Amino acid sequence: MQGLIAAYLAALSIAICAWVLWDYLRGKRELMSLRNVFLAGFVLFQPLSGAIMLATGGWGAFLPSNPVAAGVQFSAMATVFAVVFIFVYDRGWGARRLAERLPRPRSCPSDTALMFVAIMAMLIAVPLRLSVNIPLVATLAGLLGGSLAIAAPALALWVWAKRPLNPVVASLTAIIFIVCFLTIVTGTFGRRGVLALGLAVVWVLYFARWRYLRPQVALVRIAVAGLIPILLVAAFTTVREHSSIAKERDARAQVDALRNARLWEGVQTMSLGQGVGGISMWLIDVFPEQFEYRHLHTLYYYAVYPTPRNWWEDKPFPLSYEIPFLALQNVERGNHTTAPGIVGHAAAEGGWYALFVYAVVFALGMRFLDDIVLHGWYNPLIVVAVVGGLGQTMGVPRGDTAVMAWLMTAAILATWFVFLCAARFFDAVSASRGSPTAVASSIPGATPRRT
Repeated sequence: MQGLIAAYLAALSIAICAWVLWDYLRGKRELMSLRNVFLAGFVLFQPLSGAIMLATGGWGAFLPSNPVAAGVQFSAMATVFAVVFIFVYDRGWGARRLAERLPRPRSCPSDTALMFVAIMAMLIAVPLRLSVNIPLVATLAGLLGGSLAIAAPALALWVWAKRPLNPVVASLTAIIFIVCFLTIVTGTFGRRGVLALGLAVVWVLYFARWRYLRPQVALVRIAVAGLIPILLVAAFTTVREHSSIAKERDARAQVDALRNARLWEGVQTMSLGQGVGGISMWLIDVFPEQFEYRHLHTLYYYAVYPTPRNWWEDKPFPLSYEIPFLALQNVERGNHTTAPGIVGHAAAEGGWYALFVYAVVFALGMRFLDDIVLHGWYNPLIVVAVVGGLGQTMGVPRGDTAVMAWLMTAAILATWFVFLCAARFFDAVSASRGSPTAVASSIPGATPRRT
C-alpha cells in the first residue's frame, strides 16, 4: 500500500510540473515566476519527498504510528493544497490592482547606469554582509547585504545578456559575480543565498533575452542554465559544516572546501528533499491526537518574527524548533530545527481549514509579486528587485514557513527600496534614456504574457 501511495505522490509531482509547462507553452504564464519557484519547492519538499520516504522507509525518529493512514491523508492534503493554490493564483483576487498601486521605479536606466548600480550594490553589499557586528543591526545589515549581493550580479548579467561579446562588460560581470558569490558563502551554513544567486542567473537571462524566443528554444536554454543553481547548491551541500563552524569560515576557506565538492553526492542529497515529506506525515499522525493544535501559528509567527527574542523572553518558537522536542522529548527547545513542510504546518496548526488558508494566502502573495514583475517587465530595476528572495521563495513550502516567508518579504522590500532610490536619482540627474513604451517597442516581439 505504501508503494501505491508513493506512486501517486510521484504522479502528483509530475502533474504539477506538466501544468506549469502547459501554462507556459500556451502563453498564459511566464516560465520564470515566483509562482513556479514556489511550486518547485513544493514539489521537491512535499509530494516528491513524501514519495521517497514511503518507498524507502527511512523514517528515523519520525515514524508515524500508521504510515499508510498518514500517507493517504498527506496525499490528499498535498493535492488539495496544489489545486487551491493554482486556482486562487489564476483568479488573483485584488492582487493585480494592488500591484499597480505600488510605488515603483519609473526610469529604465541605460546600460552604463545599470552597471554603475551593480557596482555600487556590490560595494554596499560586501561591508554590510561581512563587517557589521553591532547586535540586532548586524542582522538587518546582513539581510540587506545578502539581498544586494544577489541583485548586483543580476543587474550586471542583464547588461551582459544584451552584449555578450563585449569583453569589458563580460569582465565586469565576472568580477561582480565572483565577489558577490564569495560574499554570500563567507561565514554561512544555509544554502538559500547560493540557491538565490543561481536562480537569479536563470531569471535574468530569461527576462532579458529568452522570453522573446520560441518556447521550444527557450526551454532548452533554461534547462542548460538551470544546471547552474543545481550545481552550486550541490557543491555547497557536500562541503558545508555545522553552523557554528561555518560562521568561522572566511572566503578562502570556503573556496578551498568547494574544491573538494562531490557534485553527484550533493545532487542525490538534494533530490531527497531532506525527508520533509516524512516529517509532514508524522505531524499528521500526532496532531491533534497527541498534541494540541497551534491554530494558524505560521501567520502569527510571521507577524512577531522581527521582534528580538532578548526583548521578549516568552516569544514563542516556530514549529521547526518544536518538532525535535515533541518527537524526542530529551531535546531542549530552540537548539535544533526540523523542517515541517507546509502541509505539516497545516496539520499542526488547525488541519484542513489551515491548509486552505495557507494555500490562499501564498497564492495571492505569489500573484502579487508576479504582477509587479509583469507590469515592469521592460525595466531591470523591477525585474531584478525580487531575485534576492528567490531562495527563500523556494524554501517557503519546506519551512519553517513563517521564517522563510518573512525573510523573502524583507529581502525583496530591501532591494526594492534601494532600486527605487536609484531610479529617483537617475530621474533627478536626467540619466534615464527613453520611456517604458519606447524601451518596450525597441525589443522585437516584446509583449507581456496574459495576466
